[in-house]
Amino acid sequence: MVMRREKSDYSIQAVDNVFRLLEEFDADEEIGVTELAERLRLHKNNVFRILATLTTRGYVEKNEETDRYRLGPACLVLGQAYSRRRSLLVQARRSLRRRRKPTSALLPQQRVRWPRRKQRRSVQVWLHRFPQLIR
Repeated sequence: MVMRREKSDYSIQAVDNVFRLLEEFDADEEIGVTELAERLRLHKNNVFRILATLTTRGYVEKNEETDRYRLGPACLVLGQAYSRRRSLLVQARRSLRRRRKPTSALLPQQRVRWPRRKQRRSVQVWLHRFPQLIR
C-alpha cells in the first residue's frame, strides 16, 4: 500500500527561506542583513548568501550607500507576467461568456457596463469572437 504524503512534507527549507525573505520586503522598502536575520530567525551568513543569490538574479538589489537591500526589477517582471495572465480583460471575457445566452447575438448598440467604485467610467471589453467594442 502506497502512503500519500502531505504537500507540506515536500517543502524544501532553503526555498521556503528565500520566499520568507522576499515577503519581508512587503512592509519595508529597504532592509539590512542583520534585521532580516533577526526577523527570519536565520544566521546572518545564510541571509547574506540568499541575498547574494537573489541579487545576481535581479530579485533584490543592494543600496551601496546604506548597505541595505530592496526588491529588484526582476520582481516587477515576474509580477507583470502574472498580471498579464490575470488581467481585468481576461477576467471580463470569462465573466461575459458565462453570462451570455448561447442563442443571442451581441449587437453593436448593446453595452455591458461594470461601474467602478467611486468612478463614473465603465470598463471597455473586446469580446474574442465579436469584433465590436462593448462599453
